[in-house]
Amino acid sequence: MTGEAGGISAEHIRLLLDKAESIGISGRSILRSCGLSHEVAQIGAPGGVRLTRPDFARLRETSIQRIRERLADPSKANMSRRDFNFMCHSLISSLTLLEAISRVCHLSELTEGRDGWLRWRLDEDGMAEMEITLGQVERSWSTFFTVNAFLLFSRLFSWLIGYEIPAHYRTACSGNEEDRMIAAIFHISLEYGAATNLLRFPANLLGRAVIRNGDDLREFLLTFPYDAVLAEEIESRIGTQVESLYRSAMAENNRPPRAADIARVLGMSPATLRRSLQREDSSLRKIKEDVRKSVATSYLASGRGSSAELSRRLGFSGPKAFERAFREWTGSTPRDFRRAASAKQI
Repeated sequence: MTGEAGGISAEHIRLLLDKAESIGISGRSILRSCGLSHEVAQIGAPGGVRLTRPDFARLRETSIQRIRERLADPSKANMSRRDFNFMCHSLISSLTLLEAISRVCHLSELTEGRDGWLRWRLDEDGMAEMEITLGQVERSWSTFFTVNAFLLFSRLFSWLIGYEIPAHYRTACSGNEEDRMIAAIFHISLEYGAATNLLRFPANLLGRAVIRNGDDLREFLLTFPYDAVLAEEIESRIGTQVESLYRSAMAENNRPPRAADIARVLGMSPATLRRSLQREDSSLRKIKEDVRKSVATSYLASGRGSSAELSRRLGFSGPKAFERAFREWTGSTPRDFRRAASAKQI
């Protein structure tokens, strides 16, 4: 999808502009409102305009909003950008992909299907399935928004765990010539004629830890979801994923996971995990100690956790072992560190 000179293919935008003009919306006005001087005929034409990612996202957002405003029932409000951002922010505190998906589905229940329904389940083949029922969409435009939803959620979930989810898509769309043309523009493979729209992926990924934070999300939302159709490398470093697994365990007051457990969650052997970390100039021991130090100093600085509680949370044999490690990390005892942090807050 990436074009020459760092540009982005504009065929998606041309599809939207043509749709807009077919229902009486000026494609040229959409371009101008996005600060672009191009003409509609130049968009998506051979050798024509190449768009940057921010321009692409802005044009998709504006085009889709204009089309929805024209086609939607005025008595029913679609999800706003603020609502969408709120949904995404609600996922960042999830510990696992399973929790994130459960929250997304719960939010669709809270809005009583205003923007459609999302439900998830496990099938007998070891696959997780998320059923997607669209909200109000013009029938002839349902394939576009179905495919858009597939890519939006598969990319969002992949980004949350830092791992490209191998998704499979089943759709209730008929698979006629127009459907297949839209799928080709999105570069997506669909299985047509299903009873419902299903995003499917291996269920063993549900236990993957969410590795992103609020700062990551703010940057991600600068162009997402309107650039969800563009290919992008989203897999994170193995060390980042290991760090997140340790943090998740400690946040839940569980003992740090063993090497075999981490390797299993990441879908590799313990030997491959060690080699991968070595290539990143890291190790399980180093990451675990860094996370232990970070969690301990954070808890003590906020006045939470005794040495006994933190020794359990961080996987030490007892308070004395934790206190020895803390002095090595900071040159201070946990009690003195807490006092000093408390004095700074006064």
